Order: sequence, then C-alpha cells, then structure tokens
Amino acid sequence: SCIVIQEIYIDGLVAKDGRLRPGDQILEVNGEELTQATHCQAKRALPCTGERTEDPNRPEEQLKVTLNKRVGKTLGIKLVGKKTCPGLFILGLVVGGLAEIDGRLRRDDRILEINDQDIRNGTQAEAAAIIQAAEDKVTFLVSRRTRPQTPDLIQAASSDSLSDLCRGQLPPPALASGYAGFASCAPPLGRRLTPAPAPMDPMDDESDYQGRVVRGDIPVYVTNLQPDGLAARSRQVRKGDVLLAVNDIPLLGLSHEEAVRLLKAQEGPVAVRLLPGSESSSGGGNFMPSWVYWLSLPPVCYLERNVDLARDPCTGSLGFSIVGGADSLAGPQPIIVKSVVYGGPAHEDGRLRCGDMITRVNGDCRLAGFTHGQAVALLKSLRCDTVLLTVVSWPGTIV
Repeated sequence: SCIVIQEIYIDGLVAKDGRLRPGDQILEVNGEELTQATHCQAKRALPCTGERTEDPNRPEEQLKVTLNKRVGKTLGIKLVGKKTCPGLFILGLVVGGLAEIDGRLRRDDRILEINDQDIRNGTQAEAAAIIQAAEDKVTFLVSRRTRPQTPDLIQAASSDSLSDLCRGQLPPPALASGYAGFASCAPPLGRRLTPAPAPMDPMDDESDYQGRVVRGDIPVYVTNLQPDGLAARSRQVRKGDVLLAVNDIPLLGLSHEEAVRLLKAQEGPVAVRLLPGSESSSGGGNFMPSWVYWLSLPPVCYLERNVDLARDPCTGSLGFSIVGGADSLAGPQPIIVKSVVYGGPAHEDGRLRCGDMITRVNGDCRLAGFTHGQAVALLKSLRCDTVLLTVVSWPGTIV
C-alpha cells in the first residue's frame, strides 16, 4: 500500500514546521524510496539525520521541453544547485509563468542542456545567460528520477460481481495465513494463566494496563510488569499481551479504569486469558505499541463504531480515499482510510479519520477479502444518498 502520516505531535518539529499534514503519503526520505517499503523499513529511514544524499542507482528518464518566449511573460523557472551532486535543479515554477502553464517541467528536474549547450556542471548565472540570449524559444534537456508506480486508487469492478461478493455467492480471494485475523471472527484460543493463591499485585493505573482511550477504542493490554509481581514471576505474561478475560469475565470493551477495578477486585486464584501480542519490549520502560501492532489484532478485539455519510449532492463523492485490500503488494491488508478530502462530506462530518479500518458497508457487506478495486467500486456503486460505514479506530488514527 503506502506509508501515510497518521498523527503529528503538537510539540514536535513537524508541527512547528507546518508543511506536513495527517494523511500525507511519504514517497521518499533523503532520496530513499518508500513507495514499496514496509512499516519497519520506513521507521529505519525516518530517524536518519545528516546531509542529504542521492541514490546513483535510482532510474532516470530524459526528456526535451521547448518553451516559446512571449512578450510580457517570463519562463518562471527557479533554478538551484545541490550540495550532494553537481548541476542545476528546478526548485519551483512561478504560477502563471510559461513553464507552469506548459506543465511538462517539474520540481527537482535536473537541467542537462539548454539550447543544446551542456550545463551538467553549470551555474545559475550560465543558465540565465543562455536563456537571455535565446531569441524566440528555449529548449531544455532534463533528467527526471522515476519511482515505481503506486497502485491506482480507482480500479474497475462490475456491480454484479460486487453484489455477489457481498451476499457471499463468490468466494473471496485466497488469504495468506498472516491475514486470517482479519478474515475470521472466531475468537482466538489464547492461553490461561493461573498463579498460586496470593493477593493481587497493586497496579499503577498509568503504567500496568491500558484500555479504551479517547484516541481509539483498544483492548486492554500489558504495558509493564512489576519485576517482583506474580505476572512477571510466572514468565507467562509479556509486555504487549492482550488481556481478554479474568476469571472468565470478559475485559473487551471496558475502559482502562473499569478493567483496573475489575482486576483488583479478584480474590484467590486468578485465571487470566491472554492473547500473545505481536510486539513486545524489554527493560523497565513502558511498552508502546506501533500502529502495525493494532492492525495485527484479530476481529474479536475490534470495538466497532458506525459512521453514516451523506454523498455530496453535486459530485456523489463521500470525500475520502482508501488503501489496502487483499491484492496489496505487501500481502493482504484490511481496507484503510488513506485520506479525508478537505471540505468533503467525510471532513464536514468529522467522525471518519485517516487510518480508520473499514470493516463493513451498509451493515451487512463485510470487506474482509475484498481487493482494493472491489472496495472502491462497491463504495461508488451503492445507489443510496447515505452510506453506513462500520469502522475501527486505533491509536494513531487522527481525531
């Protein structure tokens, strides 16, 4: 799918800079392609600091662009040099200039020649002199770095096949074993932990267990273990494990405070039903799950909510785009809200967020097993003014 900004911390450098926004797709970092990167690869790339570098093996294409000079109009091209490689690059195009109107030149194009004069190692002054000396037209030979094609957001699918898939008459695409958590609603077996009779450990409400929070509806999970407590001594509980039940009392759907009260209220032997977490941590600090951790949870852990959106009366749009699907390049993925269009129905409604997982449409059509194209076509083909979406919001989803 793609690497998308889920949240921007208010006191961070990105927020202070002000140019990046939630929902933006990150294509590259310091010249390193992220269009096909995994979440872990992107995490390794983002903390990198230091001078920007260029990848010499990245594919390039060359093209010629001829602009005809016009009285009263400038070419409108801003050229700059880079510390990391020789030559001149397009920093930007002036709005209303000849280059911007023509539309073929782009930001970061490298200028190789101007009117057949090689300026691969040229300066801004040399480029300006060649342009000014030209009488009626200026021809640029530019080099452009290319990147793999990102998946098309709109793919064809017939409404008949979508209706059959919703009714269960067509089998969904084969799912990889790692995707079973998204396709099946059968509760996991988990494991049971029964320590010897002893008083319950006192729990720190801020660090031991976490439950439902404002930023996303989440199950109760272990953030830390007291070194001398029963759970740590049993060696059967890890940071990151999800607590499904205690003494057969379900914990799913409870808030953090409700779960803590219930755990403290248990007397005698305590049987805890656990779901092993896909991530964990060591040391004394609290475990902090990533967004991928939440995506790996099975449907039994979902706390769904409904969002009903009215289509734009003029365009019919719902005002958001999606990524994911059973045909994703990184393997089968759930359908995720990629971006919310500013001013559109979803934005005006305010309940749908970047990063939300869409599990059902109009109540009875489950999206488990849908390809990206099938999900897009389904949302477009529904003959109704209001569409009901069932979604799951995880921490990192924008509020």
